[in-house]
Amino acid sequence: MYSILIIDVSGSTDSRFTQKISEVLLNYNLILKDVLKDNNNNDTQHYIDFRMGDELFFIGKQTDAIIIQYMLQLLWPFEDAQIKAAMFTQLKSFPSGNIEQWNSKDAKIVRNTLDHIKSSEHIHFVHAKHEQHDEIFTALSMYQTSILNRLSIIQKFLFFNSYQFDTQTALSEYAKKSNSTISAHLSKGEKMQLDYILTTMINYVNIKNQYDDVKDISLIKNISSHPIAKEALFWG
Repeated sequence: MYSILIIDVSGSTDSRFTQKISEVLLNYNLILKDVLKDNNNNDTQHYIDFRMGDELFFIGKQTDAIIIQYMLQLLWPFEDAQIKAAMFTQLKSFPSGNIEQWNSKDAKIVRNTLDHIKSSEHIHFVHAKHEQHDEIFTALSMYQTSILNRLSIIQKFLFFNSYQFDTQTALSEYAKKSNSTISAHLSKGEKMQLDYILTTMINYVNIKNQYDDVKDISLIKNISSHPIAKEALFWG
């Protein structure tokens, strides 16, 4: 079972940082091409590309799709342009032929679902179904959106980078901040809640579709520790 994930930027053309937005998405696309190649074995097909109109288009594992949108939210420094994402998780086979010209009914479902949330400040990520949105997934996403919308730039920086370290002390040394400061940011920013929401999203979608890659979340660490993520000024 494969997933389609489409990520778009609401308000990118009117943003003061239009060019920078494209640069961030291009860099994230490069990160994903690297980590997905290393993360997936030869039996798992995937496709990721940056397209015109500041869009990222992904086909691959559903756990990866959920992680990809979440980590981009933590990288995102622009307040006047929001990341919006929609995912379809019941693609039974990987597309054959040229994916650039692929135009299935499932992809149309994802695009139509994405259009419905572009103007909403309360939700950034939806699970598309043939008939309607997934209400349970939508509730989880609204809670996730509420927390993400309140994060400061420094909290996003710390949350994103926390996934590459095994201890808070290591994160403290990397960020050049005291352990107490790190603890305060993680607690006030509700990182524990975000981690729980992410895990619940992954478990829910995998159980719902009877597809077991629940425990394979190594993509998070691989994205967080990628050299481009360390070098690029994603956080301004």
